[in-house]
Amino acid sequence: MKSLQVLNGLFTEITKHSQKELSYDEVMNDLSKLEIIQIIDRTINMESDNLKENYHNFFNGSIQTDWNSILGSLSWAGDFKKLYEKYSLPQSFIARICSDFSYVTEVSSYNKILKDNLNQIQKEWRWFASLFNNKEELHRTDVRVVSLKISNCLNNIFSLEEWIDFRSSRDECNKDGLSEYVQKVEELKIDKDQIVGSFLKRFYRLWVDSVILKFPSVNSFRSRSHDEIIQEFNRLDLTQLSLARTRTKERLVSRLPDLNIATMAVDEVGILKRELGKQRKILPLRKLFKAIPNLLLTLKPCLMMSPLSVSLFLDAENYNFDVIIFDEASQVCTEDAIGAIMRGRQVIIAGDK
Repeated sequence: MKSLQVLNGLFTEITKHSQKELSYDEVMNDLSKLEIIQIIDRTINMESDNLKENYHNFFNGSIQTDWNSILGSLSWAGDFKKLYEKYSLPQSFIARICSDFSYVTEVSSYNKILKDNLNQIQKEWRWFASLFNNKEELHRTDVRVVSLKISNCLNNIFSLEEWIDFRSSRDECNKDGLSEYVQKVEELKIDKDQIVGSFLKRFYRLWVDSVILKFPSVNSFRSRSHDEIIQEFNRLDLTQLSLARTRTKERLVSRLPDLNIATMAVDEVGILKRELGKQRKILPLRKLFKAIPNLLLTLKPCLMMSPLSVSLFLDAENYNFDVIIFDEASQVCTEDAIGAIMRGRQVIIAGDK
């Protein structure tokens, strides 16, 4: 009760100076505000020297100072700093615009002229901007850039048809659901020769990703294991090639006749042995080859001869080959080659055309 009586006495003492009846909460709120004001007043008085140095005539003490004016000036200075950073204003301009009143007046007149000119072209500008789909972007574009673009258009009026074709193609692509891709092409400025290739690469990649799961063998494909299989195949192929050579030699050797056994004079082996033993009256090669066609091809299944030698030494009826091969064919006349070609079932011709 004593504490409440003291509190009630203080409340009565304070509220007797008020013109209206106040509640306890209102009094406490006002006292809190008063305390804050007193703190601010003491702080301002303590910093008065710095405030006078920074704000000069703007500062007239904590009560008489027009703080709204100071805050407005600070806000203007902040906006001016942003303009300086945006347009890189020269220091000489900043110094004059902040100190030379006549210069401020001059700049203001230029500002008025610019606004008047802008007002004069507003109607035409709105019409011009309405011609473009991105008119909002056009409004944000630097006027010098717009002027340069218009000049380029005037100097390249012959490109108008290309521009119309481009717009038509773009509209068709947008209708087909390619608006996002077209937008990326314009944003990234993709070279015109790479537009189709880039699209196909992306299309095929997405297509592969969508269907690859349907084919387990493709989905499990790994280049490393595939390369190992290729290397193993190459190794086995080379081994097979070596074995084929050996196998071919073995077959040829197995067909060779035994020259040590007794033979008749009319046998091909006998004819050859007789000719090998002669010192004179040796048969001409054409007659000898005609007499031993089977033995000759058994001993030498591959013959290397010029086309004319084939016609000269080999009888057409007795000699037939699996394949005839011409090397340096450009050095051989057609009429000379016919005789050799007719003796083979296949022909390989190598040489310049």
